[in-house]
Amino acid sequence: MAEKKDYRDNLERLSQKFDGELIPYIDALGYIGCTRKQIDNDKSFPRKKVGGRIYVSVVALAKWLSC
Repeated sequence: MAEKKDYRDNLERLSQKFDGELIPYIDALGYIGCTRKQIDNDKSFPRKKVGGRIYVSVVALAKWLSC
């Protein structure tokens, strides 16, 4: 599958902003400028439950932003 046009740019910006591969859900929402209420019903948003907390993968968020 081919990379989306802005994927590399989004990945670079996210990597500069956040340390590590996982971003806390609330921090990811703040980065994209949305509230939890706006995103909770979006099934395409790449959240993942780890332990009792919700995170977003930097790579998955970069892909989601590139759609």
